[in-house]
Amino acid sequence: MTTTPDDAARAPAPDPTSPVAPGDVAAPERGLHVLARATDALRLHTPSGWRALRADLLDHARRVYRPSAPLRARHPGGEYVVAGDVLVARVRAALAAVPGVEVTAVRCTTNAQDRLDVLTVQIAVVFGTPVLAVAGTVLDLTATAVEGLLGPVGAEGPAPRVHVHVGDVTRARL
Repeated sequence: MTTTPDDAARAPAPDPTSPVAPGDVAAPERGLHVLARATDALRLHTPSGWRALRADLLDHARRVYRPSAPLRARHPGGEYVVAGDVLVARVRAALAAVPGVEVTAVRCTTNAQDRLDVLTVQIAVVFGTPVLAVAGTVLDLTATAVEGLLGPVGAEGPAPRVHVHVGDVTRARL
C-alpha cells in the first residue's frame, strides 16, 4: 500500500514522550513536532524586561534610519544647510580634550526656519573637578565650534541658547 500526502496529514502526530530508537524513521517527525510545540510555548511567553528592551530597540532604530535635522548656516558666500549630526560631531570633537569631562549627549533644537535655536550639551565630570569652571570652558568651546560650522551666530536673529547639563559625577578618570 502506498501513502499519499493526504494520508500523512491525517496520521496522528507522533508522541513526543516516547523514546527514540536508533534507526527510527519517525524520529525526525517527532523532533519537528516537539520543536513546533516549544516554539508555540515561547511565542506565548513574554519575558520580563522585554517591553523596556523593545522600546530601546525601536528608539535606536529610529535614530539609525531617521536623517538628522537640517541646520541653516551662513557664510560670506551665501547660505547653506548642514546636518544636525555634523554639528553634534563637531561639538563632541571640540570637547574631547577637556580634562575630567566626558560628553554624554548633545542635542540640537531648531526653529521654524531651520536655524539652531537651542544646543544642550550633557556632560559627566570627575569628582573634585570645579564644575563652574568646566561649564564655562564647555560653553566657550561649544560656541567656537558652532560659529566655526554655522557662521556668526545671531546674524539672522537671536543667538542660539547653549545649555550645559552636568548629568553625572564619577570617581573614575574620564
